[in-house]
Amino acid sequence: MIAAEVESPDTKLRQALDAIGKQEVSPRMAVFFICSGDDARKWRSLDFDVANISNEDSILSKIIIQGDTTDSGDEWCSVVLHSTEAFATENSSVYGRTSSAARVGGATDESLEDDLIGRMLTSMKEIPGLPTPNDKTLSYGPILHRWGNAFPKGNALSHELGFIPSSHVAFCGDYVSSPENPRLGSLESALLSGTYAGEQVAKYILDDIK
Repeated sequence: MIAAEVESPDTKLRQALDAIGKQEVSPRMAVFFICSGDDARKWRSLDFDVANISNEDSILSKIIIQGDTTDSGDEWCSVVLHSTEAFATENSSVYGRTSSAARVGGATDESLEDDLIGRMLTSMKEIPGLPTPNDKTLSYGPILHRWGNAFPKGNALSHELGFIPSSHVAFCGDYVSSPENPRLGSLESALLSGTYAGEQVAKYILDDIK
């Protein structure tokens, strides 16, 4: 995009690229696993779906639980452990073995990955009242995912710069604002910015037809 703007200068596109270039991100490591049956019931019996961890010594920053019961009556539950930003930054060279980077470029060390999974699971086990996952009974996982662009930081790209018809470019995502001014880095901001971009594209096409 930068190279294209240099070749075909567009003041508004340059403003958008400069604004995006100033944004930073807060990375995360995530460990994910799925359990079923009695293990799933234990997790689903907890009185939270999302727990933020405030312990400064913890490797974890958040635990997310999601589950349901199938039509046949079987219970399942997925659990995602988010690391702290510091832990992710310290281990930024490690990719999950199921990631696109690992599949395409081999950019991972499985021994390091297993160590990080173990450290994050150990941190989870130190929290009172949580079930202990059993590798032998898990339906899937645990796997590691390096979420390098987890949460944007700084100022959102304004919606005025989100659609640039002069270059036929539209931006949307959790780093882009919309007229509703949602919180940066939220699912709401991603959805609303996408809706706004789509509306602007549709309006541009209809005006061009007229």
